Amino acid sequence: MSTEPLLKVIDDFAPAALFGETAVAVQGPVRQYMVSISAGELKERVAEHLTKLGLKVRLPGFRPGKIPMKILEERYGAAARSEIVKRFASEAAAKAPQGSFIASIDASEKAGDLELQVTAVHLPDLPDPDFSQITLLRFTASESDLEEADVAGDSLVAHLKQQVLDHLEKSYPFPLPGGLVDREFNAILQAARADGEDVEESMAAFRPIAERRVRLGIVIAELARRQQLTGPQMEERVMEWLISIARIEEQVVTLEELQELT
Repeated sequence: MSTEPLLKVIDDFAPAALFGETAVAVQGPVRQYMVSISAGELKERVAEHLTKLGLKVRLPGFRPGKIPMKILEERYGAAARSEIVKRFASEAAAKAPQGSFIASIDASEKAGDLELQVTAVHLPDLPDPDFSQITLLRFTASESDLEEADVAGDSLVAHLKQQVLDHLEKSYPFPLPGGLVDREFNAILQAARADGEDVEESMAAFRPIAERRVRLGIVIAELARRQQLTGPQMEERVMEWLISIARIEEQVVTLEELQELT
């Protein structure tokens, strides 16, 4: 994502009625929403949470439901406030425009008011991929060389698709939802452990792989939506479409080059 200032400010979206006026900054598909919650609203929601909590917790010297608010605030106020901030963030995220996902929500306080900076990526605003100006390298080899190198023809096709994926990754540098990246990272980590890998040495490389998978999954799904491609072969059909647009340069590879592909 570019580090240039966000270029355009609009005010046609309010994440929830209680949030009131909302400023939106836009740069390409990335939108930033500033959600303000007054100190009074925040205090009221925290008090409601503590009141409900007071009906459940038991403290020596107090009957259930009779714990003074001051005691509840002293013991549970910080945790209650944190929980309410999370709920406000969830409410804001749930109101993101259709076709968007939430990349991050940052909370801060000013004069007691709570401000949430919601960063969303609006997928319909992603530019169309311009593969007409891209040259892809298609490897070819003789049957005898493929057999001697013990390389399947599918490996040559995979090399072609890899170039498509590399270009897509570079073309769409939008921020990613941290939760999805974390889940993909953990899946890679568990798979590596199951295969007996030394994950301590490999762990640094796992997060970029997770980020790549999440990014490409989002991009390919959006491109498939635009092309009305559905079904279990969706990704393959997106690949075929993009390859058909690109310029293809054929290159015969040697036996040694084939062996490097394995």
